[in-house]
Amino acid sequence: MPDKILTISVAAYNAARDISRCLDSFLIPEVMDQIEVIVVNDGSRDNTKEIAEQYSSKYPGTFKVIDKENGGHGSTINAALGAATGKFFKVVDSDDTVEREGFLYLLEQLEKTSADLIFTPYHHVFDNGGRIEDASYLLTEEGVEFGKEVPLAAVCDKIQVPMHALAYRTKMLQDSPYRMDEKCFYVDVEYTIYYLIYVKNVLLLDKPVYNYYIGDEGQSINIDNMRARRAQHLRVCRSILDFYENEKDGMSFEMRTFISNNIVDMALNHEYRLLVSLVDGKESLKELREFDGYLRNKSRFLYDLVTARGRQKHDKKIALVGLMRKTGFAGYRLVHAVLNKKLTREL
Repeated sequence: MPDKILTISVAAYNAARDISRCLDSFLIPEVMDQIEVIVVNDGSRDNTKEIAEQYSSKYPGTFKVIDKENGGHGSTINAALGAATGKFFKVVDSDDTVEREGFLYLLEQLEKTSADLIFTPYHHVFDNGGRIEDASYLLTEEGVEFGKEVPLAAVCDKIQVPMHALAYRTKMLQDSPYRMDEKCFYVDVEYTIYYLIYVKNVLLLDKPVYNYYIGDEGQSINIDNMRARRAQHLRVCRSILDFYENEKDGMSFEMRTFISNNIVDMALNHEYRLLVSLVDGKESLKELREFDGYLRNKSRFLYDLVTARGRQKHDKKIALVGLMRKTGFAGYRLVHAVLNKKLTREL
C-alpha cells in the first residue's frame, strides 16, 4: 500500500444522521489510495459506529474506525493524531463535507509540498445547502502568491487561522508535547494556536476544500449552548493563556504579534462577548469581573490588547467592556438591564 498523503480525523458522536454525507464526500476514486479517514466514534449511543464500520469494511484501505469512551472533540483529535500515518493531518467534523474539486487540488499540492501548514478557503453552508457563502483565511490578498511556499513570518499579517482552513504536517503535531483538552468543547482554538510556534513555511491555496454546515440548534456555537457550556470555554481560554506565557519568550516579534492577535480574536474577546451575553445581569457582572481580573494578572499585554483589537474591529461589546473597565464595572448592571435584548440575542 502506498504511503498516505493525508490523514483526515472525523470526530463522531451520535452522528448517525449526517456521517454518511461526510464520509461519502471522500469517495473520490482518484485519491482514495492517498488518504486515510479515521473516524473516531466518541462513545455514541446511536448507530454511528455501525455506519462507520460499513465504510471501513467496504474500503479498508481508506477508512479506519477508532471506538472509544466519550471524551469530547479534543479527545478524538488526540486519538486520531496518535494513529495517523499520513504526511499531513486535517480535521473534518462528521456533519461537514469536503468539496471534490478543491480536495483533489489539495491532494495534488500536498504530494509535492514540504510546507508545515497549508491553508485553503472554505464554504459556510446554511440551511442544509440552501445558501452557500465563501469564507477565507485571508485578511487581504495584497501581495499573496498562491501555490508557493513562503515563510509564515512573511504572510502572518495577511492571514487568520480558522480550523476549517488548515492542514498541518503530521509529524510536526505528533512531535509536539501539546494536545487538546479532553471532555471539553471549543478546543478548535487550541488546535489552531498551539502548533503555530513550530511552523516555518506555509502554502496558501485558493480553491475551497471544506463545507462547514451552519444552523443546527445542537451545534456547540449556538448561543444558548455556549452559555450553558461557558465553563468549558473559560477552561480553553486558561489553557491558551498558559501556553502563551510558557512560549512567548521563545517567539520572534512577528510570531508573538500573530499569535497574540489570534488568541485575543479567537478566544479572549469571544469570552468577554459570551459573558456580556448572559441573561442575568448580576451573574454577568460577577463572571466578567472575575475573568477580567484573572486576565489582568495573567498577562497585562493581552489584557490591553483585548480593547485595542476590539476598537480595530468596531466590536460594540468589547467597547462596553473597555468603558466598564474605567469605572471598575460600576453601573454595569444598569447598562446591561437597559441593553439586555441587544446584548443577549447573539455573540
